[in-house]
Amino acid sequence: MKKILFIGDNWFGDLGGRKKIVLSLINYLADKYNVFLLTIDTKIKKSEIKNINQDLKENIKIIPYFFKRNLVFYFKLFFLFGREIFKIKPDLIICFGGGPHSNAFFFFIAKIFYPFSRVIFIEQGNTRALYSKQNKFVKKLTACAFKKVDLIISASKEAAEDVSSLFGNKKVNFVYNFIDLEKINTLKQEKVDESIFNQKKPIVLSVSRLDLNQKDFLTLIKAFSIVIKEIDAYLVIVGEGPDRDKIEKYIEEIKLDDKIFLLGHRINPYKYMKNSSVFVLSSFHEGMPIVLIEALACEVPVVATDCNFGPRELLNNGEYGILVPVRNYEKMAEAIKKLLIDKTLSNQFIIKGKQRILSFTKNESLKKYEQIIDRFIFNNNENHLNF
Repeated sequence: MKKILFIGDNWFGDLGGRKKIVLSLINYLADKYNVFLLTIDTKIKKSEIKNINQDLKENIKIIPYFFKRNLVFYFKLFFLFGREIFKIKPDLIICFGGGPHSNAFFFFIAKIFYPFSRVIFIEQGNTRALYSKQNKFVKKLTACAFKKVDLIISASKEAAEDVSSLFGNKKVNFVYNFIDLEKINTLKQEKVDESIFNQKKPIVLSVSRLDLNQKDFLTLIKAFSIVIKEIDAYLVIVGEGPDRDKIEKYIEEIKLDDKIFLLGHRINPYKYMKNSSVFVLSSFHEGMPIVLIEALACEVPVVATDCNFGPRELLNNGEYGILVPVRNYEKMAEAIKKLLIDKTLSNQFIIKGKQRILSFTKNESLKKYEQIIDRFIFNNNENHLNF
């Protein structure tokens, strides 16, 4: 049986869409391949993990490492990962790091310790935006890896085209992020216990990691402060992250702590989506925001910033939801008010959304991943787009 090794970072600390996608893919491929998972977590201790296998099928071998970043971090990781790669001798390595620099680092380890394996990058985020934040040395190494890697898989067509343009590599494809529609349809029916959902006031909802480098919560909060001048509503934010304190402080400064509620991480965000009036995605950049697809599946009209990449492609230039310019809180406020006031428009978006999500089903995306990987392993074919 052919061997596939997945390499990634922050596996146990990642509560977002990246892990959902990779977890489903790993379990799906385990039925026909010998699958291994090699991970490094720097923000969580092994003692904090109750179940190392965490939703993985029994035949998948996970090799987790846990240690903090320090002066010897990369040196230590280089040899530990290199040793594991050499022991496994995989036919294919799939890197799913949290950024292009992570995938590049994994690539060089793989090529030094076992150069016979082919390598694929899965890029879930906005590669250009993440790449631009690195120093010159890291950028050079990253660019080198992205030019040499066998295939790059992005989460949207726009993102794939941009990666190809950025690194001059035509060996690029895309697979849409997907949702488990059956699971969502079950979970969204659960009861919401928070009392604010029982007060018969409109709920504006956002579900996201609290990271101000990517997520533009300040624009959302400013927009909401305009909305409530005309409409008595609540803003509910579901999610956790490093910038929670900054967001809470800003809410207190503008004296809206009785109107805006941060619920933290919730295992089932779908019941909140189902019971909300409007869903808002406010971001500086994306890859293909799975949370926007999930919101459509929960039958809530959406407002999204027209950032690179994903929202415009997913909403088809505004056919399935309202797009607003990045950082424009006035336009965002107008869009939110429009959906809260115009029930006919909201219902039209809800009906259209039910059709749109059929393009992002779990089975369709997993089959495309499988076809790409099968051709890679058995036929040695290229799997790139023709731009």
